[in-house]
Amino acid sequence: MKIALSILFIFIYSGVHCQQKQIVFDHYGLDAGFNSKEAMCVTSSPDGFVWVSSNDGFARYDGKRFKFYQHIPRESNSLTSNYCKAIQSDKRGRIWIMSGENLEVFDPKLEKFSHLKHRINDSLKQKIYPTSFYYDELADEMWVSTKKGLYYSKNGSL
Repeated sequence: MKIALSILFIFIYSGVHCQQKQIVFDHYGLDAGFNSKEAMCVTSSPDGFVWVSSNDGFARYDGKRFKFYQHIPRESNSLTSNYCKAIQSDKRGRIWIMSGENLEVFDPKLEKFSHLKHRINDSLKQKIYPTSFYYDELADEMWVSTKKGLYYSKNGSL
């Protein structure tokens, strides 16, 4: 009984004297410059930018302001869909994007998109239909699960 009371006293005493850390949240909604009501996924790139996907494209945040990337009709160097369910950065700083039923890779240095497709043969390519992805930084592999199976990219290949 004395041991149980001693342990209880130690927990109470240490809980009272522990240094509490305060967590502060800010909100970046439409009124603060974010372009969507819904943020879907957040990642950071090696250069320190924060990337946010939404149902209205995706954005880069530099700590002060957002830069938005969206689908532009008849523009081949834009997103194919504004519905960006998930994003992930790799060690090269590229941003992998689930854009609608498409898998895209954005190179921030060049500000260019690569619209990835599955090659059936020399003349026929299909959408990949990604459902999720995982980046293994140590192995430098991006694993992509799809409605048609599992794909992976090794050492930065697209």
